Amino acid sequence: MIESVREWVLSVIILVAAAAFFEGFFPPGGMDRYLKYIFALILLSAVLSPVTLLLT
Repeated sequence: MIESVREWVLSVIILVAAAAFFEGFFPPGGMDRYLKYIFALILLSAVLSPVTLLLT
């Protein structure tokens, strides 16, 4: 149980770090907005994935 929580937290931290890393490469403007939206969707799915496992 603790191991699965640890893996989940680690994956969320890695996704946040990757989002911050890739956001630094794109200049502010039109593409930056879409990149933030895509990473927000990916992060939301990673955060909600344990909930879907509990519901099934």
